[in-house]
Amino acid sequence: LCRYRHDQDLGSGSPLMVPGHDELILSSKTGAVYVLDTAHLGGYTPLANPCPQEAKTNVDKIKQELTVDSVPGGMWGTWGYWKSTNGEYVYGSGTTGKPTEWKLNSDGTIATPPVAQGPEAYSYPGAIPVVSSNGGTPGTGIVWTIDQTKGAVLRAFDAADIGHEIWNSAMNSARDGMDDHGDFNHFDVPTVANGLVFVGDQSHLEIYGLLEPTGR
Repeated sequence: LCRYRHDQDLGSGSPLMVPGHDELILSSKTGAVYVLDTAHLGGYTPLANPCPQEAKTNVDKIKQELTVDSVPGGMWGTWGYWKSTNGEYVYGSGTTGKPTEWKLNSDGTIATPPVAQGPEAYSYPGAIPVVSSNGGTPGTGIVWTIDQTKGAVLRAFDAADIGHEIWNSAMNSARDGMDDHGDFNHFDVPTVANGLVFVGDQSHLEIYGLLEPTGR
């Protein structure tokens, strides 16, 4: 009831199914983070006066809950995931904060504090991180996001440390820029396949790949 009154529902975020842990990770408009055991979702806990309880993390009987604004500004999308030889990581992006990297404990709960954050904050609606890699090989993981803070920009971060931005489409906007080429939806998601990154707008498709040695 309290969330309904203040437009703080769960509907803005979608759950990530975490491989090998039989669990879901999701966030919402409040930026709270929920880790759910798929076999024991927690049930329903009635509260006589729910609004003072909304920032608490000990009410819902779930695997783990991180407090409000753990994802700054709330999440309008879902999480990214990567399993490397150095551990398992999830990536989230809120509407008023920097993309954030968290490491998972062996039981699938989220270790706090976060491992790293991206160098720049994103505005609404944040981003939906997508991870590409050569399996779990260190040095191959890349987190892709579309940042729409000042026009659409495709950004690539080191999945082991998203504080390290590898590349973005604004570095050479004449060649790679997105914002002048089309009309992008708030909730666009990059798609990675066959060594290419695809980003669709309302009229055409941007396709990114490795440059030839000549730079063409």
